[in-house]
Amino acid sequence: MKIAYSFPFGLGSPGIGAAALSQIRALADRNCSVQVFCWSSPKPIPGVKLFQTQRLLPIPQRLMGRQRACGLHDFLTAALLKRWKESFDVVHTWPLAAEFTLRVARERGWLGVREAPNTHTGHAFDVVANEYQSLGIKQERRNSHTFDQMVLNREVREYDVADLILAPSELAIETFVRRGVPRSKLALKSYGFDPLHYTSHAGAHANKELTFSFVARCEPRKGLHLALEAWHRSGIADRSKFEITGRFIAGYRERLTQLLQHRNVKLNDFVADLRPVYQSADVLVLPSIEDGSALVTYEAQASGCALLVSDAAGARLTDGKEGFLHRPGDVETLARQMRTMADDPAMLLSMQKAAVVNAQQYTWQRATESLVNSYDAALSGTRA
Repeated sequence: MKIAYSFPFGLGSPGIGAAALSQIRALADRNCSVQVFCWSSPKPIPGVKLFQTQRLLPIPQRLMGRQRACGLHDFLTAALLKRWKESFDVVHTWPLAAEFTLRVARERGWLGVREAPNTHTGHAFDVVANEYQSLGIKQERRNSHTFDQMVLNREVREYDVADLILAPSELAIETFVRRGVPRSKLALKSYGFDPLHYTSHAGAHANKELTFSFVARCEPRKGLHLALEAWHRSGIADRSKFEITGRFIAGYRERLTQLLQHRNVKLNDFVADLRPVYQSADVLVLPSIEDGSALVTYEAQASGCALLVSDAAGARLTDGKEGFLHRPGDVETLARQMRTMADDPAMLLSMQKAAVVNAQQYTWQRATESLVNSYDAALSGTRA
């Protein structure tokens, strides 16, 4: 299979940059022919042909601004593909840098794929805005989840021109369907983890002082305020720990001052290597109100952590087996689940061990196998 893979940021950067790089490597490992068009890449990728659009216009993205940089990457990639001598089966794109590239793919008869790492953008804007309003916090102007009509319009055009949209959870798929995107062009995809990078510590902490760990950007969207409120309500705050790893957005930390003052709350700044964080935790807590399929939920399970997440987090688990699910914003249920984990070490140990087993279904190799199957299915339909 011949794939043109377009990514408008630096490959390997934390978050989606790491996900895109892992996906590209796994595609190459499956003997796909991969031509990457990215803004930048710190080093060559074995078995992958690489074109860095930044070299055509060497201006740092931070000076151009995110939207302008993405638009420029889309324009340049589309121009290159329009004249590209090689033919492709699939053109895989990412948000805000897909519209013109996908139009060229359609002109040339190639399958146009649009990655959707979160829910429908209109849905995400609405849900996140409501949470900020309820907390009395002003949204950051440059936050990717702050309403922007130009962004929404651009992404809707990308949804329209794509042949296939890859959504990270069933909940995310439903947000697209409710906004008028045909279910026939939506496919479920998963992210993954590197099994050589994460090792299990399941059981190492289950019978000691229980440690809940929140690992994400500290903002209302990820639900840190909900996790802390539930932990305080649970009645176990004095006999457990709550560790936070991530950077706070402006105004959010001040809003949580009382919840953060407990002696068993520990704050850590963002770190690129999260392995020590997972190794010191018993339970990953992520009560997102809106999300895609958070990478930390794959990595934490592989490391031997049970999960305590909202069903909006897009985690791959069975409720009650590898951890517990709750509806976004349901603090009472979350508090009860925390108390149950603290009071039943045997159950917690069982969840940790089950999480490690479950994670093996979601290595990057397995996730990419599913991705290629989605390509194949869409290609068959397109060619038919």
